[in-house]
Amino acid sequence: MGLHEAPAIPNARSMNLLSPTFQQAGNRFCDVLDVLIQPRRDQTEGHILNEVDDFSEKLAALRDKNPKLGLRSDQLVHGDICPENIIYDLKDQSLALIDFGFMTCCGDARFDAATAAAFFDMTGENSSQQTEQLISQFARSLACPTSDLQLLLATYCLIAINAFGHKPGDELANWCVHQLNSAPICNVMLG
Repeated sequence: MGLHEAPAIPNARSMNLLSPTFQQAGNRFCDVLDVLIQPRRDQTEGHILNEVDDFSEKLAALRDKNPKLGLRSDQLVHGDICPENIIYDLKDQSLALIDFGFMTCCGDARFDAATAAAFFDMTGENSSQQTEQLISQFARSLACPTSDLQLLLATYCLIAINAFGHKPGDELANWCVHQLNSAPICNVMLG
């Protein structure tokens, strides 16, 4: 069974996702995402707003487009699938996924596919091209448009851009700004 087929664990609905829970957001993953991105304009410091081109328009576009994705709410979402969180046992030839954290919840596996594609190599010389290649591969595997994964990646970036308090040199915030200004994400959000 692939992770995208794994049902959410019962406690995943009550885990805090930054601040709201499924009960506060209405039990649907798209509503949880909306509750998380809704306050970003007020919570995001001015210099970040100035760094993200068309921030208000992108925020409004996500709030409009995410409910139309038909997001599921019954799959396990890890929220931080990256090479560092995958352990492989050579002897048993088994895999383990570790570090379930602040984004772990019930939701749609496409969210993990989108973020995993981007997290695979966040800073390498060809990271943007790798992200687009992985998004395309994951979209084919999940039988969904690449635009769905790009919108979900943009959603993660808006949620995480100031999740840990933005300070000068904050690598995650800077990475989120870069993603939100990238051509593929701009095209799908504003095109």
